[in-house]
Amino acid sequence: MPPRARPSFDATFMEMCGLVSQRTTCPRRAVGAVIVKENHVLTTGYNGAPKGFPHPIETGCIREELGIPSGEFSDVCPCLHAEQNAILQAALFGVSVKEGTLYCTTQPCTQCARMVVNSGIRKVVYELEYADMLSVGLLRTGGVDLYRWDPKKKVAVRDTRSNTWQEAQEKFKAEYRKKRLAPRSRTQVRPGA
Repeated sequence: MPPRARPSFDATFMEMCGLVSQRTTCPRRAVGAVIVKENHVLTTGYNGAPKGFPHPIETGCIREELGIPSGEFSDVCPCLHAEQNAILQAALFGVSVKEGTLYCTTQPCTQCARMVVNSGIRKVVYELEYADMLSVGLLRTGGVDLYRWDPKKKVAVRDTRSNTWQEAQEKFKAEYRKKRLAPRSRTQVRPGA
């Protein structure tokens, strides 16, 4: 009987992210995260409501109700991101993630990137890109290596987007100014309207 092929550590941890993401309590997006050090799992996390809060999959989602696009007005939602939950679980149980690797189904947003940098995580492997130009700049400037998971080849490929925090801010300012100066339709949905 020939030996079976064993999955790589990267493939194993990315599969775990997918499994953990199934625990989400968010009706819009299922995200899973796994933090490892020296190929040992430290913590996991998924996106969902804080402890003791009602779950948006049961009560409804204000962002979905108002048609708020992904990445905008995230503060109106009570849910934490998978990366945040994984880092918080480490803190709760006294586990250091310093020098660790974060595996995640989705690229960290700016808020999560701040936490990744400050927690000492040095490598991020993600599968799906998230439309947040500032997060890549934060991670790069914070000394975090960024890799994108290729699920077909089952390999992590270095993310070649190279911008610093300052470059990301300049791009953001240009995009923001374009949007602010562009004529707006009177039929656009505005929060609070």
